[in-house]
Amino acid sequence: MEQPEKVKLQVDEEPTDYTNWRFDGINLIRDVENVTQPEPEKPTEIELLKQENTEMKEQLSELTDAVLFMSENMGG
Repeated sequence: MEQPEKVKLQVDEEPTDYTNWRFDGINLIRDVENVTQPEPEKPTEIELLKQENTEMKEQLSELTDAVLFMSENMGG
């Protein structure tokens, strides 16, 4: 059976990652510049809690230093 609409492709290497290729009408061309970048993953709840914990430890350390400084200057 004839297939007049059949497209013939010429490739230098077998495509294994189909997002890095584009078709120019005759050839399938590897195009690394055209790769879509994955969206950054949202942080998990545990990661958010760890970050919040680190920030709170820093704030506590600063407050502790301030209290010690003030108590030393008040007559201690």
